Amino acid sequence: MASTTPNIILLQTNGGGERTIHDEALAGGTITPGMLLTWSSGTLIANATAADVDAAIVFADLNPYLDPTVDTGPAIDTTYLTGEVVRYFIPQRGDKIYALLEDEGNVAKGAALQSDGAGALEAYTSGRIVAFADEAVNNTGGSGAVRIKVRAS
Repeated sequence: MASTTPNIILLQTNGGGERTIHDEALAGGTITPGMLLTWSSGTLIANATAADVDAAIVFADLNPYLDPTVDTGPAIDTTYLTGEVVRYFIPQRGDKIYALLEDEGNVAKGAALQSDGAGALEAYTSGRIVAFADEAVNNTGGSGAVRIKVRAS
């Protein structure tokens, strides 16, 4: 049976009047595709401020430069290392993204999400809403961040 787990980060664009922006920059730390990012000294890093009121809505995309003779497994699981070129995108409102939900997170479909301070998303309490859960995910008892489908706010 074929897997129904996506192996991409930007799942769908809303096709509205805005455009989803794609670009590249250097990684200032280890970055996993699907992480919420921020700028630091001209490089991209995992957003390190929980409930960040100034959170940019920038997500790490898959690494298009992987060498299939060296890198094994799906690109969605392959991290960027410090100093590598990171492919990222700035979604438009309504774009569907395969992001990361924090360790121990539990959200219902439609829940507002914010930065968890480690590159993943968490249930909104204050700060800036960066996305809304497009599915319910229960990661309580988890051992790290898990994938979640979200819609950019």
